[in-house]
Amino acid sequence: IDFLQLMAYFDDTNSMKELFNDYCSIFPSDKIYIGVKAGNESGCTPIKEVAQLSQWNINSKGGIMLWTANRDYPTFTGEVPWTYSETIHKNL
Repeated sequence: IDFLQLMAYFDDTNSMKELFNDYCSIFPSDKIYIGVKAGNESGCTPIKEVAQLSQWNINSKGGIMLWTANRDYPTFTGEVPWTYSETIHKNL
């Protein structure tokens, strides 16, 4: 296994941090990616939490994984195109 992607998109920021830290006990932290999902419906990651997770997920952590870029569009998010991608980019 080269890396892990945590895809609990519905977890809040603190829950995702706890999940990340749990996995750090069995896997290198720089190989663990936190997954986020664009959208404003249930089961997606709110944009505010994307920014918080991106800011927290630096240095010894793997990074952020955006589930399917085609959802980063107003039809799903209600935001301008690429809002999730830009939020991740600006906060890493």
